[in-house]
Amino acid sequence: MVIQHNMGAMNTSRMLKINNKNLSKRMEKLSSGYSVNRAADDAAGLSISEKMRNLIRNLNMASQNAEDGISLLQTADGALSEVHSILHRIEELSTKAANDVNCTEDRQASQDEINSLVGEIDRIADTTAFNGLKLIDGSFDHSATFSKGAGDVKAITEVTASDGLQSVNKVTVKNPVIDTSATANIGSTKANNLQNELVDSIVPQAVNAFLDTFTAFKTAADNNQVSDEIGLKLYSDNSTTLAFVSIKYGYFSDGTLASDAIALNLSVNTNTLTFDGDELSADSRLALENTIVHEMMHAFMDDTLINGMIGAVDGKLDSSNEFPSWFTEGMAQSAVGGCANTNDWVNSSLGLTENSTEAEISDVVKNNANSLSSGSTSSEYGTGYLACMYLGYMAAGSPATITDGDMDSGLNTILEKLMSGTSLDDVINEISGGLYTDTTDFENKFGDAQSTAFTSNLLTLVGSTGNGGVVGNLADSDLLPDQDATSTVYQANTSSDYIVSSVGDDRNWTSGGRGQAGGTTGNTPRPGGSGGGIIFGKAFYLQVGGEAGQDMSLNLKDMHARVLGVDNLSVMSHESASDAMTACYNAVKKVSESRSQIGAYINRLEYTIANLDNYSENLQNAESRIRDTDMADEMTEYSLQSILSQAAQAMLSQATQNPESVLALL
Repeated sequence: MVIQHNMGAMNTSRMLKINNKNLSKRMEKLSSGYSVNRAADDAAGLSISEKMRNLIRNLNMASQNAEDGISLLQTADGALSEVHSILHRIEELSTKAANDVNCTEDRQASQDEINSLVGEIDRIADTTAFNGLKLIDGSFDHSATFSKGAGDVKAITEVTASDGLQSVNKVTVKNPVIDTSATANIGSTKANNLQNELVDSIVPQAVNAFLDTFTAFKTAADNNQVSDEIGLKLYSDNSTTLAFVSIKYGYFSDGTLASDAIALNLSVNTNTLTFDGDELSADSRLALENTIVHEMMHAFMDDTLINGMIGAVDGKLDSSNEFPSWFTEGMAQSAVGGCANTNDWVNSSLGLTENSTEAEISDVVKNNANSLSSGSTSSEYGTGYLACMYLGYMAAGSPATITDGDMDSGLNTILEKLMSGTSLDDVINEISGGLYTDTTDFENKFGDAQSTAFTSNLLTLVGSTGNGGVVGNLADSDLLPDQDATSTVYQANTSSDYIVSSVGDDRNWTSGGRGQAGGTTGNTPRPGGSGGGIIFGKAFYLQVGGEAGQDMSLNLKDMHARVLGVDNLSVMSHESASDAMTACYNAVKKVSESRSQIGAYINRLEYTIANLDNYSENLQNAESRIRDTDMADEMTEYSLQSILSQAAQAMLSQATQNPESVLALL
C-alpha cells in the first residue's frame, strides 16, 4: 500500500475533467442551438457553412435588388403609358387636321396643341426618374454616347444596321447632317450642294478607289469583317482640320473590349473649303478626296487590326501593344502620298525634294525633331510616310525599280500579315530579312544607307508635283478622276448622325486612330486623325445573383420626341398632316416596343425572384444540417455526460479515502 501517489484519485480526477469538458460542450450546443460554435467543433463544416451563409445573404439581397428593379421598370412603364396617350391625341389631332374642311385657323389650333403635347413628351423623358436616375432620357440607352473614361462601361448588345442602298464596294453614306455652324459659315445653298456632292460622288469615289488599291481591305469588306456604312456631318470651327472620321467602340470597365458593332461618322469642316459660286472648288475637292482616303485607311485598320490600333491583348486594352503613331499615320499617308499638293509633309515640313542627297535625307529623318521615335507631327505624317513606303518596298521584295503596283503589293502584304495575327515586330523582321530585328530597331536605324537610297529614288520618281500615294498612280498629283462613282449610295435616316451596324459575331472591334487637332503645312489644311475616344452609352445593370457577374442588363430607350420622330410635326396642310399621322403611327410602335421590352424585363425579374427565394431556402436548409444542433441527440448526450460527471465526483470522493486504511496498520 502507498500513500505518496493515489493513482485511483488521479485517474478519477482526470476522467472527471473530461466529463465536465464534454458536459460543458453539450450545454453550449443546447443553449446556443448550434452544433458548430467554433472552428474546433467542425473545421470543414464551419468553412462550408460560412460560404453558404455568405451566399444566402447575397441571394436575399439579390432578390431585393430584383424587387427594386421591378419598381424602377414600373416607373418607366407608367411614364411611357402617358407618352402613348399623348401620341394617340397627337395622331387624333393630325387626323382631324388632314381633313380639308378645316380652315387655317382650325389647323393652327391643332398645331398649337400638338406643339404643347410634343413639349410634354420631352418633359416626361427629361424628368422621369427613380432614386435620382433618369430612366427614359437616353442615359441608359445602349446607343447613347459619352466621353471615354466616364463611368463604369460594360458590354454593348448587338445593334443591327438599317437597310440602305450600297455602292459597288459596299460602303454606304447615310444620314447626312448639316450642323447649324456649317450653315452659318457658308450658307444653306452651299452646304446642301456640298452634302450632295460628298454623298453622291466624293465619298463613294474615294472609298472605291481605296478598296480597289488595298485588296486586303476589300477582301475584309466582302467578308463582312468591316462596317459597310458611314455617317456624314458638315460643321464649321476655327481649326485647320479639314475632315476626320470618328469611330465609336465599347469596352467593359475592366478593359475587355465589346464586340459585334461599330459606328463611323465622317465630319467635314466647311471653314477650310473654298467655293466657285455655290459649288465646291476643284482644289477643295482634291483636298477632300485625299483626306477621305487618309481617314478611311484609319477606319479600316481600326476595324481589322484592333490589337495594334488602340493597344489590346486577347481582347483587353493594353497600351503597350499599340502601334507607334508614325505607323498608323504613315500607313494612312501611304495611300494618298506625303509630298506635294494637299499632303505636303515631305517637301514642305521635312524640306526634302527630288534634289535632296542621301546624306541630307539621312540627316533630316534622324534629326530629333523628325525621328520616328520622337512622336512629333512631322515624324508621324512626314517621316512616318517615308518609313511605311520603305516597309512596303521591302515587303514587295525590294525591286530595282519602284512602281505603284509593287508598292500596292508590298503594303497589302504587310496588312495581310498583321491581319493574320503577326506582330509588327515580327513583320518588320520578316520583310527586312533580319536587317531590322523589331520595331524599335527599325526606328533607331531608319535613315541608314538602305532606307535613304529608297527614299531618294522615291522622291525622284514623285518629283515636285506628284503626291506619291498608291491610290491611283504613285506620282499622280490628282488622286482621283473627277467623276461620279455612283449616285445610289444614300438613304436618309434622321435618328442619329452616327451609323451603327453589326459586322459579325466572332470578332472584337474598336475606335479609329489617334485624335489629331489638325494643322497646316504652309497654307494647306491637314486631315484630322480619327476621334478614337468615344464609347457607347451605359446599359443599366441589376445585380440579380449572389456572385459577381450574375447581373441582368436593361436597355432603357431614349423617348425624346426627336428620337420618336415627332419633334417637328406640322398639320398646316393635308400633306403635312398626313405625314404627321404616319410619324405618330411609327412613334406609337416605338413606344410599344419599348413598353413590351420593359414588360418582358418585369416578367423575367419575377421569375428571377422566385428562383432566388427558392435557391436561398434550399441553401439555408443545407446550411442548417451542418450548423444547427439536433436537440434530441444533444439532450441524450447531455444526460449521459451529466451522469458520468456525477459518478466521477462520487468515485473521486471514495478514492481520496483509500489512503486512510493505512491508519489501521498503525
